[in-house]
Amino acid sequence: DDALLKFTLDGKFVMQIGKSNASKGDTDTANVHRAADAQVYRPTNELFVADGYGNHRVIVFDADTGAFKRTWGAFGKPPGGVDNCAIIGPKTFPEGEGLPDFNVAHAIRVSNDGMVYLADRENRRLQMFTTDGKFLKQLVRTATPFARDLAFSPDPDQQFLYVGAGKGIAIVDRKTLDVLGEIEAPGQLGPGHHIATDSKGNIYIAQTTAGLQKLQFKGMSTPAR
Repeated sequence: DDALLKFTLDGKFVMQIGKSNASKGDTDTANVHRAADAQVYRPTNELFVADGYGNHRVIVFDADTGAFKRTWGAFGKPPGGVDNCAIIGPKTFPEGEGLPDFNVAHAIRVSNDGMVYLADRENRRLQMFTTDGKFLKQLVRTATPFARDLAFSPDPDQQFLYVGAGKGIAIVDRKTLDVLGEIEAPGQLGPGHHIATDSKGNIYIAQTTAGLQKLQFKGMSTPAR
């Protein structure tokens, strides 16, 4: 769980980034430490990685060569934190911005217009950056579990960001980070460990120990006036 592997669509192994059990922490530019999620941003051909459980950062590599490009931590600052793979969620949350470092950088998504979203799971916050790591804004919801996972709506503008929250999924305006609504359908597994959408707007929830579930998109409701 300390390496990134690249394959072709038919399963041919192409490249490996990092080595198992070789990470030297958040300043290591060659290895990851229990990275949790990754996405290729095609306009720049870069691989953005949520790194992760052991480390506390976003790290970016060239998607073809695996060469290190850049890294950053919470608020776009140099990454840091206790090098410990055990999941230790805070028992209390400070007022204001929150803790200075990521605590389980669990999910990452890069939008079509080049915004990076990082789910800082145990700190119960979502942070938004430019692709070069400049911090823009955050959404914090500490009353219940939040920022479990992330997925974009499939429209070209990716208007909505779906965020695992509480017992369901929060619908967030991707640009303002305002919470617009919640999805909690009868029989839903919960917020999911990872979520994804398809071209029709359906949402797929993968839940640890509980399987995979599909939520069918039924259309958008008319806003109340």
